[in-house]
Amino acid sequence: MAVSSILLLLLLLPIPLYLGALVFFLNPNRSHGKGTPPPSPPPIPILGNLWLTKSFSRLGHVLCRLKAIYGPIFTLYIGRSPAVFIMDRTLAHHALVRKGVAFAHRPPPLSTAHALSGNLRTINMAAYGPYWRLLRRALSAGVFHPSQLSLQADARAWALDALVDELVARAKAGGGVVKPSESFQLFSFRLFTLLCFGEKLDEGLISSMREAQMDTLDLAVMLRVYNLVPKILLVMFLGRWKKFLCIRRRLHDLFAPLIRARQQLRQSHGDTAAKLTSYLDSLLDLKHVEQGGRTLTEEEIVSLCSEFLSASADTTSTAVEWIIANLVIHQDMQEKLYEEIKSVMGGTQRATIEENDIRRMPYLKAVVLEGLRRHPPVHLLLPHTVVEDTAVDGYVIPRGAIVNCSVAEVGRDGEVWAESMEFRPERFLGGGEGEGVDLMGSLEIKMMPFGAGRRMCPGMGISVLLVEYLVANMVSRFRWEGVEGEEVDMTEEPGLTVGMKNPFRARIVPRGST
Repeated sequence: MAVSSILLLLLLLPIPLYLGALVFFLNPNRSHGKGTPPPSPPPIPILGNLWLTKSFSRLGHVLCRLKAIYGPIFTLYIGRSPAVFIMDRTLAHHALVRKGVAFAHRPPPLSTAHALSGNLRTINMAAYGPYWRLLRRALSAGVFHPSQLSLQADARAWALDALVDELVARAKAGGGVVKPSESFQLFSFRLFTLLCFGEKLDEGLISSMREAQMDTLDLAVMLRVYNLVPKILLVMFLGRWKKFLCIRRRLHDLFAPLIRARQQLRQSHGDTAAKLTSYLDSLLDLKHVEQGGRTLTEEEIVSLCSEFLSASADTTSTAVEWIIANLVIHQDMQEKLYEEIKSVMGGTQRATIEENDIRRMPYLKAVVLEGLRRHPPVHLLLPHTVVEDTAVDGYVIPRGAIVNCSVAEVGRDGEVWAESMEFRPERFLGGGEGEGVDLMGSLEIKMMPFGAGRRMCPGMGISVLLVEYLVANMVSRFRWEGVEGEEVDMTEEPGLTVGMKNPFRARIVPRGST
């Protein structure tokens, strides 16, 4: 809903409510304790700074404009709640790494948070503490552990074969032209459902699960406003909320039978039952020591599996789509990558490029890193908060304030990256400003597509490998050409991930054909 519509509705509110709000907003920092908070545009009663943008799709432009005015750290008021935005790599490192414990917390739950995250019992939403560490350890020591990557080769090959067959069929039907965005999404979802549940699922079930996941995420984006407007106005969004709960029940109905089947298989055959260690196996083994050694409930497992799929599949496919789009535009880079692939693969008869091959492809790694820098799938990290007043860059971030760090601004910092808006993989090779960049951000942050500090993404290793794997195999199998008369539109479309507003089309030619 446009802010102008909300303003009209606010005219119906009683005058005393405005007067009380006005007292607060005339001196919004009076309850923040000692110290000066980061600067802020003038807030207005009830809405705070929501008047600055008519839609969430324009938020990135608004933040860049405010950075130019107020500097690399500033405050926006959402209602009366302060939200601090950090738009600088040095300040992000100071907050997320140097003061990692202080910034490892999540904001207090919003109106929709309990339903979105299974009563706040997912990794992203759980409070910083023993339960969060238990969940994160199950993921990082299980399906995301480096030792598992080579064991997942058959799973990757299965999903890749399905993708290649699909692209070939679409090209045949489209006169050689494909729009690969949905195919990349299906590749990611097929693979991550296998890694999640440990089984190759029927295509019909995969499609139903993906549809339910996408509906959940789409409504979650729309329901952001549910958390921002005064409670008196929430009745306007009741229909959306009911629809979200229906979709959530559908997701449970799809996941629960798979969870029960895995439980029965493990009970019947023990540890020898599973051909592939899955995320679900790790969740079924979890015991919450601080709660009497209890196992996770079915509803908790559903929420965690949903989180796993939404956090993994969409970000991977989005990253690949941006990279292939750039290779369509920059044919010289595509051919340079193909020559590297031929050089490494030599006379091998293997059609699929695997993990050990990828390790010997520095240009491939440079292409992928440049894609993650220039087009990070997520432009803002999930919100952090501090549980006590915390100093950053001479300002005091007040206790309970929401803290947002900009991934996009850090990776496009012109003081670090020459011609930062250009796609130039060579910057990650010898002598370039990105050579040896540390994605963990331990000593300094130059880019942080996976976040930094204690809450950084535990799936960084598998994510980078999968993007490299898919890009390499796509370039190895096909030559990607532009469609005559069409330009690749690089306009961004903000959402939970930032994809292409107009997904590109390309003509694909199997390598070796005339």
